[in-house]
Amino acid sequence: MRYFSLILTLLLFSMSLHASDIVVNIDPNPVQLESYFRISVVSEKPIKEAILLVGDDMFPLKKVSDQLFKIKLKAFNDLDSNNVFVNVVFTSSKVQMLPVQINVSQGNVYQPGINVSIDSDNFNSVSIDNTKLEIEYLEDKLDLLDQKNKRLNNEIANLNQRLKNQNQLDLTKKEIAQEQKKLDQLTDLLKQEMISKQNSIMELKKQMELFNLRQDEFNKREQELTSLSVNLSKQSEELLNKEQKIAQEKLLIQQKETAINQQRSLVKTSQLEVVKDRNMVDKMKNEIYVQKKELEKRNKQIRKKEKDLDTVIASIETNKSNLNSKEKQLKGLSIKINSERQNLMRVSEKLDVKKKQLDLEKNKFYQEKSEKEKNLKQAQKNVNEFEKKLLGTVSELSRLEKDYLDRSSQFLKEKERLDNDRLNYEKEKKAFDLEYSNLKLMESKIAVRVEILNNLGQHIDSQLSLLHKQISESEQTKKSYELDMSGKVGYLNNLTKLIEKRANKMEYRNKRLIVKNKQLSQRLASITAPDYRYSFSPYFGVRISDDSKSEYDEYGINFSAFLEKGYSVTLGVGTASYMKNSNSNHQNIVNESMGYISLAYLLNPKEQLGFYIRSLVSRPLKMAAAEINFGAGLDLKYHHNAKFSSFFGGYFLEAPYFSFGVEKYIIPTFKKSIAFDNQKNTPTVDEFEIENQATFDSNNDVFLSFNSIRPYFCFFPKSQRFDDVSSSWYEASVNRTSSLGLFDLKNSTVFNPKGYLTFKDISYSLVWARYIDQMVKPAPIKVEFSIVSDIQQSVFLSFYIFDKNGNKIKQLVDKKEFFIGDHSFTFDPQFSSLQEGSYTLVCDVFVNKISKAKSVGYNLESILITSYKEDFIINGGTSLTDFPEIKANFNAKETVPYIKQAIDYNWLSFDKNDIDLFSNQAVTRLDFIEIVGRFLLEEGAQNRNIEVDLTYYKDLSLIPKEKQKFLKEYVIELGYGGDQNQKLNPYQYLTRAEFAVILDRLLLWKQKMLDDKNINLNFSELVVN
Repeated sequence: MRYFSLILTLLLFSMSLHASDIVVNIDPNPVQLESYFRISVVSEKPIKEAILLVGDDMFPLKKVSDQLFKIKLKAFNDLDSNNVFVNVVFTSSKVQMLPVQINVSQGNVYQPGINVSIDSDNFNSVSIDNTKLEIEYLEDKLDLLDQKNKRLNNEIANLNQRLKNQNQLDLTKKEIAQEQKKLDQLTDLLKQEMISKQNSIMELKKQMELFNLRQDEFNKREQELTSLSVNLSKQSEELLNKEQKIAQEKLLIQQKETAINQQRSLVKTSQLEVVKDRNMVDKMKNEIYVQKKELEKRNKQIRKKEKDLDTVIASIETNKSNLNSKEKQLKGLSIKINSERQNLMRVSEKLDVKKKQLDLEKNKFYQEKSEKEKNLKQAQKNVNEFEKKLLGTVSELSRLEKDYLDRSSQFLKEKERLDNDRLNYEKEKKAFDLEYSNLKLMESKIAVRVEILNNLGQHIDSQLSLLHKQISESEQTKKSYELDMSGKVGYLNNLTKLIEKRANKMEYRNKRLIVKNKQLSQRLASITAPDYRYSFSPYFGVRISDDSKSEYDEYGINFSAFLEKGYSVTLGVGTASYMKNSNSNHQNIVNESMGYISLAYLLNPKEQLGFYIRSLVSRPLKMAAAEINFGAGLDLKYHHNAKFSSFFGGYFLEAPYFSFGVEKYIIPTFKKSIAFDNQKNTPTVDEFEIENQATFDSNNDVFLSFNSIRPYFCFFPKSQRFDDVSSSWYEASVNRTSSLGLFDLKNSTVFNPKGYLTFKDISYSLVWARYIDQMVKPAPIKVEFSIVSDIQQSVFLSFYIFDKNGNKIKQLVDKKEFFIGDHSFTFDPQFSSLQEGSYTLVCDVFVNKISKAKSVGYNLESILITSYKEDFIINGGTSLTDFPEIKANFNAKETVPYIKQAIDYNWLSFDKNDIDLFSNQAVTRLDFIEIVGRFLLEEGAQNRNIEVDLTYYKDLSLIPKEKQKFLKEYVIELGYGGDQNQKLNPYQYLTRAEFAVILDRLLLWKQKMLDDKNINLNFSELVVN
């Protein structure tokens, strides 16, 4: 809540305040933990209160004056955070909150004011210390001025009070005038003091700002020095790590090469298997083709048999109908015959009756013979006639019966033959049905096998395309890996050169140290060599008593020879008298001469008081066998002058032994001439540096390596003109689209504008339009390089482009500073108007050096130390397979790769099995609307729910409803089309000229879509005449 109120107060009252009106000074910064530091706040405007806020803790600053506040604190950990502020409240009730950055260190902090030596390295520390002294002086001055101002204010207040109370004090006019004059003087003095105070405040503020700036610079420099030391230690580790990485990367390269070889062998085996599968598929296709031909022959034969059977069945049916009619006729005849038989029977019965009647009449005739003889003759005639007729009818009846019997036998034979034919037909029909079912089964099997083969072919094609894509991707990864490895190898070569240079430097420095060591050793040898070769010294010694000998005194003389490196050999002779204990009750007086040999080493040569370590051997000087004693001790020798010295020694030789004496030096060593002769044969360090100056040149200590620049592929549109499109309404569109490569013309001068557009043509154009932005404006060229140096922390580089003839085309970078490490930059060849060809990227390396000018002062010069070159190629692509980024999507060996790509993008309504059927088929306007609608949706056109009036087209009813959505998308994105009669003519074929005009509008739509993606590309400006 307290922070909220402070922030609210800050927002309300800090409208006219600026951070530049207030200066916060921290001394020291950084500060060691648990050490005291001071925070001062100076403002041009009077301050009412200043508070240090550290988290939830508040520390009020002590008021020195109304424009200066101070506080002295002991450093704690919470100060080293981003939650430290100084809240300043002015007398005008306005508030300013300032963030404070205090660096608290756990260890010792370098104090710039301690042990200052005036040189170029610690110039900043001296400046900081001087600024600190000036700040302290100005603060004290400001404090004094404030006290003086307070005293003046008190005096002015007293004078004003006296002037107010002049009646009570009974002051005269002269006293009042004097008081008034004194008041004016004090007021003027106060104003002057206020001006000087204000000037002191401004000066204090400037000094504090200067102190803060210098403190920041000092901290930055200290951080840079620490980081440099850390970097130097890391670089040695990195070199070792990089050597290990080189070995690992070599192993990885070998492994990847083996993997690539294995992959290639797998690709070869898979290709062989694919060839085998293709051969098998071809064989199976041939077998299926042969079986199809046989099936077609059998079908023809079966159809012929079916026709023959149909004719036979028809003839049988006609015969049946004829037989039926004949049967009916025979039945009618038999009925007639039976009726006639019945009639004959009746006639015969009547004849019998008439015979009886005749007999009766005969009898009557006989009775009446004369009367009835004529009637009888007549009757007999009639009977004969009737008998003749009866015989004729009977013969006719017998003939009819015979004919009936013949016909019935023929009918039975025909019926048997028809039954046999029916049985044969049924058998043939069963065989035909069986053969037909077998044929259908074979056709289904063949269809299944054809479908399996098609699926297998599609699978093989997909696997081949996938394999082709993997091969192209592996080639791309291999190329990129090789480029990266070449860059790394270049970097490692530079590191090797740098290591070699460092080794040369180390060798140079070692040789220099060897020369210097020789000089120093010669100088040391000349210093430590003794001034005299020999000496003699009389001495007096005292031996401490033991069980065998009493305490005795000894005197004698030593002769010493001084060797090199502080060694000396001494021979000595001395005599001594002592009491020797032979047993517990008897002692003998012994006078004995002793001989000494000792080796000594001088610990501190050329000192007036020298210390020697001595080892010695003693033996009594007599012919008989005597005991040899070994001992060791120390000598302390005081040199009175070059010829005399006195010494005192303590040893242990059988018993503690002390000696002292004087030493006289004889025969000087002539060491000066010897040292001079030795120095003649040894070169000095300066002479060695002059001789080996060529091996140590800091200017050649910068190495730069480029990662190989990848080949740049770009389609360069060139203007085309056609003889058969000149002076036509579609000329501009045809020239523009063909110049951009949207038609597969292959340098033809004939466009054939009235020719029909095929599915192969539209697939080529739309696939090219999909990738055209990547071809005419590919990604810029990326230049990657690394800088390695042992001395320079940064260098200045300039980059230029030269053509193959050595002409400078463009300057890319002009003396830009680059630090040691890896860097990269990009440039677009199109902005430099680079065309197809070979180019060279040249890099000049500069370093800044300070040189003394002829006039007073120094100059900063940029010196060219070396140059590097890297070749690169700009390739002009003529097909999509020329571009590595697009090549993976296409198989260059395929006959119709663009149609397959269009099918993959779902632009075409048929599948890959029908490519041969539709490849060269003409495209109708309806097909074109559907294809372009699918293309627009796939290329980023939004499927917007916008009402479009399609009734504009008078033949809208000819367009199926399921395809009107593509027409709607076409109208939304490209506008209305059709002929002058507002008709689409959906089933008419689209001409190449009409397609070129629509394709031109499609490019404008593509340009607008690219603009929405912040890609500036104007297709009209790309065509070069």
